[in-house]
Amino acid sequence: MESPQRNNTFWFGMFLGGLLGALLILILGTEKGRKLAAKLQKEGLEFLDDAKDTVGKEVEEKVEVLRNKSAELIEKGKEIEAEIVEAIGEVKADLSEAAVEKVDESLAHIEELQQHGRASTQELRKKLFKNIPRKV
Repeated sequence: MESPQRNNTFWFGMFLGGLLGALLILILGTEKGRKLAAKLQKEGLEFLDDAKDTVGKEVEEKVEVLRNKSAELIEKGKEIEAEIVEAIGEVKADLSEAAVEKVDESLAHIEELQQHGRASTQELRKKLFKNIPRKV
């Protein structure tokens, strides 16, 4: 058994279809209807052309704004890049100086250790090998 809701929907659809059919017969079947359809078509096409022009102008304006903003962002990016390169150069110079100082300190320490090692070796030779004659 069909529900009353479904039954009402069917009749509403039937009524709407009949109304649309009658409207189409009126528009396409009579001389006045054909003139009205031609007028609606002409005005609709004019409206579409006007809408395209308006939308086209708005799109062009927005594209121009985007181009300007992108140019500004590119310029700002180049400025930031230059700042970064400069900062890296300064840090590199500072690191190079620090590295040179550390290497110099390390070499000085190595020289001290070598001198201490020579002195210790000479003392050991004197203590351990004092009674052994050397070959000449």
